[in-house]
Amino acid sequence: MQLGPLSMRAIQETLHMGNKLPIILPNGARSKQAQQNTDLNIMDVELDVFEERVHEHIGFRDCPATLADITPVARVLSTKIVRCVERKAAGTGFAVPCHKGCAACCQYLISLSVPEAFRLVREIMMMPMSQREKIMNRCFQISQWFQKQLGTCYTAKKPSNGDNLNPQQLKEISEWYFREGISCPFLCNDECTIYNQRPMVCREHLVAGSTSPCGNNEASNLPKVQIPVRIEIALKLMTSKLEQAKQESVALPCIFDWFLNNKERYNRVCPAKMLVEYFVKAVYEAEHFRPV
Repeated sequence: MQLGPLSMRAIQETLHMGNKLPIILPNGARSKQAQQNTDLNIMDVELDVFEERVHEHIGFRDCPATLADITPVARVLSTKIVRCVERKAAGTGFAVPCHKGCAACCQYLISLSVPEAFRLVREIMMMPMSQREKIMNRCFQISQWFQKQLGTCYTAKKPSNGDNLNPQQLKEISEWYFREGISCPFLCNDECTIYNQRPMVCREHLVAGSTSPCGNNEASNLPKVQIPVRIEIALKLMTSKLEQAKQESVALPCIFDWFLNNKERYNRVCPAKMLVEYFVKAVYEAEHFRPV
């Protein structure tokens, strides 16, 4: 299946990327003088991750922002947390073999939060045309197959009222998808083409082992490293509260189909201050989150 020109045009027309970012990381500029000399306001987030202090300053302007605008900040915070976790694991005698270039886990059905999905579509549309079209065509191809096969190969009860799948249903779908052996549409020669923009699920999925298990068929059974603050969860909590709706996950291969059905939401804005406040509160809530 090739991406139709109408789909491409619909996505391009929806994306409006301004030059002045409403939310940024101001490189630690926290003083009153720094705030007076710029149009930035500053909000702090501070966490204890295995007795390490993770501190980030989030800068925001007095202007509207979209859900996509919080994602770069979320990525940086997630990276800091993961690095603390890796140091903790190393200190207790466990190696974390996950690294750039490893594709051992890249056949799972990956889900994104809504802010990540919107941001990733924006970033893909800024790629060189040949790379962009290759990714988009592959996503549409897998999405079409996935939607068709889901009805015939997946045996768990699907919701009939449009609600999101529950955790058990998501788990069963993911296991079925993995057995089909479909590689991530963002892989090229077993390397992630969006590594710096990869989903939180990928960033926060770490396995523990004394030696690298990559390529081993038993890798999926290895113990997972605990992430005490999952930014993936924080983004879903934030979006749910902002939109006063149930938490939502977007299947990575279906990201463009999903975007075309959610164009109005992409352009929906709120004050940047409100978005940052909701995000910081969600991070602290995620710190105490325990999955059922």
